[in-house]
Amino acid sequence: YLTEKYYSFFSQNTKFWFTRDAFLIEEILGRLFTSGHSRGAVHIISTNVYNGLIPSPNTGLFAEAYLQLGVLGVLVFPFIIGYTAKLLRKSAIWYGDGATVVIFARLALSVLNTQLLTSGRVIGIIMFIVITSIMNNFYSHQIAKIRA
Repeated sequence: YLTEKYYSFFSQNTKFWFTRDAFLIEEILGRLFTSGHSRGAVHIISTNVYNGLIPSPNTGLFAEAYLQLGVLGVLVFPFIIGYTAKLLRKSAIWYGDGATVVIFARLALSVLNTQLLTSGRVIGIIMFIVITSIMNNFYSHQIAKIRA
């Protein structure tokens, strides 16, 4: 539902072109180009679509991709996420397999940024399950090494 609202709004209005809501990229491109938006996407949708009644209408990857670059964003964003994951893996592997899985689980949750998953309790439960399964896997491998 929210993805459709983002799509409808940004189909008729200017895109962000990485000048807002794009973390480090917005610092560079935001100074070179103007996007026509003085606020972030969540505030724009809240104000213009819901008259401010829904304070934080967050949605996921495809709406973010569309508001940044339009249809091109939907094609490009998976590669951006893949490249980011590759860089993250290179730096996280130093901490070991368990840390890498936890970091990737957190990345996946942030990419799937739906209203339910931004709830601290749900993230806490998911992270607990992931960490517990990693610990169980690690301990079973350690026991197997000792027995061998």
